[in-house]
Amino acid sequence: VTGLIFGVGVAQRLSGNQAPWPAFHQGRLGIALPPNDQRLEFMRAVEKNGILTPFNKQDSSMIQNLARANALVVRPAHASAADIGDAVSYLPL
Repeated sequence: VTGLIFGVGVAQRLSGNQAPWPAFHQGRLGIALPPNDQRLEFMRAVEKNGILTPFNKQDSSMIQNLARANALVVRPAHASAADIGDAVSYLPL
């Protein structure tokens, strides 16, 4: 995730691309999410037809979930609980 957020952005700038990076997309949640804590979070998720379903376990040791993910749902710090169908920002993988 760090490589995607920072590494790709640096590589884009060094190659002369001045477009903002990363390019966030908008979608809808396929499951409800509890409130977020004090950290910005990038949740591994599956996106299908604009519906994003984050995995239940987001621990960094869950490598299989990272391999299956095709999106990262962005949860701002201190975000309130989110319901099914709520709009979310995400990064495609």
